[in-house]
Amino acid sequence: MCYFAKRFCAFLQTFINTFFMNDLKQYIEINKERFLEELFSLLRIPSVSSKAEYNPDTMLKCAERWKELLMAAGCDKAEICPTEGAPVVYGEKIIDKNAPTVWFTDIMM
Repeated sequence: MCYFAKRFCAFLQTFINTFFMNDLKQYIEINKERFLEELFSLLRIPSVSSKAEYNPDTMLKCAERWKELLMAAGCDKAEICPTEGAPVVYGEKIIDKNAPTVWFTDIMM
């Protein structure tokens, strides 16, 4: 990595730590119980696709819960896409069409 790239990365890290980390930590602490309940709401759904006792209905129920959570988190759009296996849940939030895309993925298995 060139000298200027290293300096920029160091500056960026300092900037993020100084201006965002305290706010982020505070946000996480304030919303901790909600985050845990959202996680537990997913964990309560028996949806391990490799186990025969969990049928496609439970996988769909899990996908529907993911869709609800995405919409509650502020996505403009969320949809369930059926596949031959587990459904895929897609959500998007476009703040600026010209901004870079950030992609998150989770595999429901």
